[in-house]
Amino acid sequence: MIRPSEMAESLSGRRFETSTSQRVVLNRPHKCLACHAYPNHYRNSLIFRSLRHSMLCNVAMCAASFFTIFLPSLRTSFRLPHEKHRPFMSYLLMPDDYSLSPFKGIRMKTLLTTLLLLQLVSAARNADGDIVFANFEGETYGDWKTTGTAFGKGPARGTLPGQMAVTGFKGKGLVNSFFGGDKATGTLTSPEFKIERKYVSFLIGGGGHEGKTCMNLVIDGKISRTATGPNLVAGGSEELEVGSWDVSNLAGKTAQIQIVDQATDGWGHINVDQIVFTDTKPALSQANPSRDVVITSRYVLFPVRAGDGNKQVTIAVAGKDERVFDIELADGEPQWWAALDVSAWKGKTAVIRTRKLKANSKALSAIDQADQVKGEDKLYHETLRPQLHFTAKRGWLNDPNGLVYHNGKYHLFFQHNPYGWGWGNMHWGHAVSKDLVHWEEHGEALYPDAFGPMFSGSAVVDWKNTSGFGKDNEPPLVLFYTAAGNPTVQCLAYSNDDGATFTKFEGNPIVKQVTPGNRDPKVLWHEPSKHWVMTLYVEESGKHYIHFLTSPDLKKWTLQSKTEGFFECPDLFALPLDGDGARVKWILTAASHEYMVGSFDGAKFIPE
Repeated sequence: MIRPSEMAESLSGRRFETSTSQRVVLNRPHKCLACHAYPNHYRNSLIFRSLRHSMLCNVAMCAASFFTIFLPSLRTSFRLPHEKHRPFMSYLLMPDDYSLSPFKGIRMKTLLTTLLLLQLVSAARNADGDIVFANFEGETYGDWKTTGTAFGKGPARGTLPGQMAVTGFKGKGLVNSFFGGDKATGTLTSPEFKIERKYVSFLIGGGGHEGKTCMNLVIDGKISRTATGPNLVAGGSEELEVGSWDVSNLAGKTAQIQIVDQATDGWGHINVDQIVFTDTKPALSQANPSRDVVITSRYVLFPVRAGDGNKQVTIAVAGKDERVFDIELADGEPQWWAALDVSAWKGKTAVIRTRKLKANSKALSAIDQADQVKGEDKLYHETLRPQLHFTAKRGWLNDPNGLVYHNGKYHLFFQHNPYGWGWGNMHWGHAVSKDLVHWEEHGEALYPDAFGPMFSGSAVVDWKNTSGFGKDNEPPLVLFYTAAGNPTVQCLAYSNDDGATFTKFEGNPIVKQVTPGNRDPKVLWHEPSKHWVMTLYVEESGKHYIHFLTSPDLKKWTLQSKTEGFFECPDLFALPLDGDGARVKWILTAASHEYMVGSFDGAKFIPE
């Protein structure tokens, strides 16, 4: 609605005349003060006419004119040639054909009183209601200023290329600093504003790096309030959550909001939307809720519902964080139940905690215990469940890892998210078979730890016990994996009970980070050289390489050479030509499906 002050300014100093047909003619072209559209004919038209403008324009103009004409400070009248003194308002209400007026039959006093009340209610609402400072629905950032490249030229329309699905924002647009990926940096700074409400409410997600992926309230060049996204390690969720600042003690101060992306590693971006100034305290999530559970059964069962958003859950026993994982805990009715094997802590008290839950979430109270997975009797009878190829009971699985034969059993390890239907939250699942057709799932072999989630790798049987991990004249089963934290490193774990349990090497990592993203160690024994060989995928200066490392004991590794080409999950093996063991060629390949044939002397691969 047009403001009285704008109407007064528009009318100030202007002269109005009438034609013989009672039209008000401006002495220069003028646009409608309500809708800002120009009439079709400049010289012979009303400021508005009911035939050419909507009723909304009539109401707005009438209200504005009422204030302009009748407030003492703005009082004015207009001399018209055909009548003595007639208020300008009547001409707004009386077009050429009064039968066409939208106000026909309405008494002037009633109309003006109604319009005045509407104006006062609107003014009071504007004075006391919420102020949407930014909703990022436009094509550009408007008066906001950017530096760097991370924020692009304007708000993102949801998920950007290479990014997990972004959810939880309002409308179609949001601030998303994933333009160019996590390596891009920059800032986005608002124009100045005066703090006139008690709270600043917003939606925020992305990286949780303090000072690097954050939104700041800046006053006099200093950060007064700050907030970050929830994510620090691989996995996580791109869902935006409600955040707020209490700024009641800053009333009247001039401030700016600055959104910052100065992180270049994992979760090196920030998502923000719907910044609102309000006097109503926002309904925030439960902060750091927890529940104590005495372990009485084999499994703790977690309610899961896709779309309820990933929560980072920590299981602590005797003050030590034993398990940390992401899971879409169901705030209400679950779709299915995810099982965590807690038999090792039976009789002890576990503290189950998470960072945030919705105010009315029932997720923690719904957590249950049992000796079998809920609904297990129906598994593998589903219509679309593969029957020949192995599938895990629950959750996502991808890369097979550590395929090895030992003591009459084939061992299959695999990338597994036991708590969700999508990639992320990587564990190593484990299954065994005697015939490669019938498989028995044994649960998780490797859980995420302080080094990060468990990415791909390989397994060997250390027949000569070069590692010293063997016991009772039994060779150990040894796993090699990438711990994909920050930094990304290579580690090992071993088993002395035929793969029933695994112990992570206390000297991990066995290979430190070469470059971010180095991964997928494949280990084999090279008999002619009497040492172990590891092939490792490494990206250097934008090029792909396979590094060749050697070790006498699986614990200490030395770089010997590297070969350019290939991408992820390298493999190296020997094959006899035409079955002739005297003529052996080595094959180097990877997940990119390329391969090279050549010779290998235990340290360097030479392609033919």
